Amino acid sequence: MLKPCITSAVILRDESLEEDFKMIKSTGFEYLDFNIDVYLPGSDIRDGNFSGLYSKSIDELKEFFKPHKELAEKYGIKFNQAHAPFQLYVDGRDDINEKCIEVVEKCLAICDYVDCRYLVVHPINLAFTHDREYEKKVNIEYYKAFIPFIKKYKVMVCLENMFSVISRVVTEAVCSDCITAAWYIDTLNEIAGEECFGFCFDLGHMTLLGKHISESLKTLGKRVKILHLHDNDNIQDNHAIPYSYARTWGQYTVTDWEGLIDGLRAIEYRGNIDFEVATGVRLVPEEVRPAQLAYVHAIGEYFAKRILE
Repeated sequence: MLKPCITSAVILRDESLEEDFKMIKSTGFEYLDFNIDVYLPGSDIRDGNFSGLYSKSIDELKEFFKPHKELAEKYGIKFNQAHAPFQLYVDGRDDINEKCIEVVEKCLAICDYVDCRYLVVHPINLAFTHDREYEKKVNIEYYKAFIPFIKKYKVMVCLENMFSVISRVVTEAVCSDCITAAWYIDTLNEIAGEECFGFCFDLGHMTLLGKHISESLKTLGKRVKILHLHDNDNIQDNHAIPYSYARTWGQYTVTDWEGLIDGLRAIEYRGNIDFEVATGVRLVPEEVRPAQLAYVHAIGEYFAKRILE
């Protein structure tokens, strides 16, 4: 496919759905990264508060998202991938975690309803309080619980490379090591007996940790099914639009965009070019938003062209 794709967070609002779908289409985008995570904040998960949208039945959720589905069809926009709420796990709280599994099933059902075939469910970072082997054990059991739902709804669950911040210092986290990330995907697919799991390569997280972008992609290879592309200052997870940050008086970009292109070309990536840039979009006056999104779309087309060279 190799088509530009844009996050729906900030851009797509329930109170102005038709206007926003129309604006998105006018900027050139035909694919959306569906932020169904915004309906369940992490603070509610940690508090065990599931009284909002995700307390509804699957049929009720389909009714809620019916306008999204119909307007997407009207304006020729497809949902390429989606975000599950973050983080759907609380260490030591089995009561909450049972609810979290139900939330993932509902997310997969929503994805199937709008014909979205990839859902990011973030892996669980337990390195603060447990060793890596325990973390692996918990994550494998966690994702195993989703296999029947994945097969039922035919939506692939994607893990993502994560990072942590300890005393304001960015550190490694679950799946930030690409060899370990590949192990997770291969192990889970072996358990499932088919390809139920893939990988979401988050470029911004890799940049924060100083990872070699091209080699990281080559290590993951065909496991990479979707992307999260955004820029940062190498200090914070800014989720800015590409080419926002520079080093050495503007001579070099902070993010290794050339490494991204090289790596995606090497693994013959043919998924969509997804821009997870809600923060960058939020900071720009709404009147300028169409021009900003058109610019991001142009970058996506440029990346696609370079990858196919």
